[in-house]
Amino acid sequence: MAKKTETEILYEVSKLYYVENRNQAEIARKIGISRPQVSRYLKRAKEIGIVEIKLNIPEDDDSNYMEERLKEILNLKTVFITPKTANVSDEEDRIKKLGFNSIKFISKLIMESKFVGVGWGRTLYSMILNMEYMSDKSKISFLPLIGGTGQTAPHYQVNTLVDRLAEKYGGNRIFLNAPAFFQSETFYLENLKDGRVSTVTQLWNKIDLAIIGLGSPIQYSEVLRSEIAPVTLLKLIKENPVGDILGRFFNSDGCLITKEDDWNILGIPLECLPKIEKVACIAEGNEKVRGIISAARNKYFNILVTNHETGEQLLKLIEGGNDEGIGI
Repeated sequence: MAKKTETEILYEVSKLYYVENRNQAEIARKIGISRPQVSRYLKRAKEIGIVEIKLNIPEDDDSNYMEERLKEILNLKTVFITPKTANVSDEEDRIKKLGFNSIKFISKLIMESKFVGVGWGRTLYSMILNMEYMSDKSKISFLPLIGGTGQTAPHYQVNTLVDRLAEKYGGNRIFLNAPAFFQSETFYLENLKDGRVSTVTQLWNKIDLAIIGLGSPIQYSEVLRSEIAPVTLLKLIKENPVGDILGRFFNSDGCLITKEDDWNILGIPLECLPKIEKVACIAEGNEKVRGIISAARNKYFNILVTNHETGEQLLKLIEGGNDEGIGI
């Protein structure tokens, strides 16, 4: 059998790798060469034109249009929509994808800030886990926007999220060592007297960037339902809130449902959020669409980070005229 020419080998290696999706180790074993040789052959195949890589921009990729349209309609500073997640229907996968695709955008906001308030949520948690460590130390201070919960779920451990962010950005961490939810007003007031708690609550006035999530309606929120006092929970279910931010549930008009029981929660009040220069809300999912619209129109956030699918649903609801009664 005639010995194969270099061109034939380059073609064979390229076909196995790009067409048959074989990895380099498999190709090396099949052809009888080393793995580094496979890598060199693939590089050479591109150099001489055996392999040409072409990227086609999807015709239906209207992310820029959606960003500008939602920014205009909801009166936001910025809207950032991540690319379409083809064939990703699992909720957990969508959350991880949104978190990963938000890193570069959120990192830029963080580097422009001095005091960063940190909320909770699965997308926020996923994003922080995948952030890279900065090579230089920074003077950025990170602090919680709400107390902790008794849950073991890591995305509700705000002090831990603050610690991870401070470590990755080489910044300062400030912890809030108090629970988020209270069963007694007396216990709540006692905690406020604690100097370590008041230090954090006073620093909320210095925050120039808040990073928050937006929760689903109460019927989807098993963790928060287990934390909330039964009397308050009954009120919430009766009023049918469209979502929550930092444990505070609001209706389609953006009004807090349990405002008279504000002592139930130790966290930054929602009415303080419009005073912060930048409030970035990271949220996705059809069940959150009405909550996103209501919160945006009530200025609970001014920067929206979401995925393409949720952006489509937001525009569909608003431009279809089905958002009547949402917001102000």
